Amino acid sequence: MGVVLSCLPCIAPSAEGNSSPPADAAGAPQQTMVKGGDSSDPLPTSRTSRSVAASSRSRSGGVGLLAPEPAFEGSPRFAKTTDQVVVGLKEEGDFVSSLEGVLRNKQMTTLTVFTSTVVGGAVGLGTMSGLLGSVAYMVFLAVQLVCAALSRMTKERSAPRRGPPVLPAPVEEVRSEPVAETLESGVARTALPKEWVLEPRTKHKYSQVMDEHDGYPEELELLSGLGIRPKRVIALTIDVYAVGMYVNAPQFKAAFGAKYGALSEAAFAQRSEELLEDIITSTERVGRTMRLVIQFSGITSRMLISSFDEKLEKPMKSKGAEEEYEALRRGLGSIKLHPGRVILLRMGTDGTLVATSGGETLANCQSHVLCQAVTDIWLGRDSPAPSFREDAKTRMYGTLHSPLLGDAEAAAPAAGSTAKEAQQKGETTELGGTWEVVDAEGVEEFLVTLGISYLVRKIATRLYTQDMKIIEQKGKTVSFTDFRNRRRGSPVTFEEDVVVQRQDKQGKDLEDVSSWEGPHLIVKTTGYKDVLTSNYWRESADTMISETTVKDVTMRRKWKLMDL
Repeated sequence: MGVVLSCLPCIAPSAEGNSSPPADAAGAPQQTMVKGGDSSDPLPTSRTSRSVAASSRSRSGGVGLLAPEPAFEGSPRFAKTTDQVVVGLKEEGDFVSSLEGVLRNKQMTTLTVFTSTVVGGAVGLGTMSGLLGSVAYMVFLAVQLVCAALSRMTKERSAPRRGPPVLPAPVEEVRSEPVAETLESGVARTALPKEWVLEPRTKHKYSQVMDEHDGYPEELELLSGLGIRPKRVIALTIDVYAVGMYVNAPQFKAAFGAKYGALSEAAFAQRSEELLEDIITSTERVGRTMRLVIQFSGITSRMLISSFDEKLEKPMKSKGAEEEYEALRRGLGSIKLHPGRVILLRMGTDGTLVATSGGETLANCQSHVLCQAVTDIWLGRDSPAPSFREDAKTRMYGTLHSPLLGDAEAAAPAAGSTAKEAQQKGETTELGGTWEVVDAEGVEEFLVTLGISYLVRKIATRLYTQDMKIIEQKGKTVSFTDFRNRRRGSPVTFEEDVVVQRQDKQGKDLEDVSSWEGPHLIVKTTGYKDVLTSNYWRESADTMISETTVKDVTMRRKWKLMDL
């Protein structure tokens, strides 16, 4: 009896006339290209997507969500205009419609049935009475559903009123015809086709080109990763939110085209882990936007902040970026979350992170350390969204070779391509000069990760934050000479792809190999427990930036030319 009762909330009534896109041969959901539509209002999109998914499951005969009741001409749920047929909704805040919404939520229904079954089984075993167990099951199930419906009704009443959702457009796999447009720069280029990808599990819609912030269409950001953030609760898996990453394609190609552009798709996949690390640490060269769409109705802003704290709180404190992270926390905590709500985290090459939702700016802070840590949440090796991380490994290849790149590069040169032009003139890639550190981030954590002892670390911290170097350059051959305390040390010369053997201050044998990636000098050092990667580039006429990374920890230093 308990088994029969546990299935009641999940049984879907028949809904004649419902139509849905076909599944693939294996019955698995597909990422489908959709043309047209309006992605400015995420809530109707998520609702209609779930209706299509529900009708698909109903037709297949499986146990799915409650199907939407059919609408007939003349009934209060039917409205007809000259352009479209709109299904009218019951008044928001009505208890019955709120209860129906709860029952249509598969995850919520499954969770309530599971917990009610556990309680009913425990009561039945404890009293040795199947009747009492069934009664306990029904009572506990009813209490949970009523509470969930009341909570949903309260949220709907407090949320801004929305018009009735338009019936979903038919799923198509045909690209729209491009149309010419003129950008603010005065350069004409082909208009970007309106295409979307449906995230398979949640059915949330993601545009192929990021067009939801003020950088569009001057900045070409392409979808380069898509997945979900799942959460395991006892024996259940809940989809918390869908996450997509948009990467500035021209900047990505300028920064890493020479390194990865000539690789075949198979070779690219073999180096995908290295690529993800490059994306995480290259916030000064490649802009990106993370787009979150809330899926689970039970999530609150406090829960979202708590999940961010697990990944960011300690690194931000150790790297001295508490104020920037606190601004982000306050912004994310100021909004109410509901299924379909979109949150954008836009990160520029100047280290600016702007968080927005529904056209409202939640936070605006500047820190490359924060931008790298935020990107690492989803792209790092311990990502809470493994499906997103695996998807990014394959989508990045398409981003690097996108046919849209030609027009975008002509219209709005990326930061990396500007640097390449300067390189041809002999400007920004000329690292020669006498340099002094004026700002440093992440030194202490870098030394800890490197395994330096406490006493040596205190001395090394002072040396790194007060460092001076003389750099001499001839073409692609660069020589570094320590100039600490204005005392000239022994030079170390790097030639591209030539192994350099040396010893550090503690007598450890090291090997260095240098290479050029556009205007950036990259030096990889082996001999420590983990490989060190150092990146040098000239930011302006009198400023140089260096970043040294070991594992996922980066020491960033800003250098100024010295007047001697």
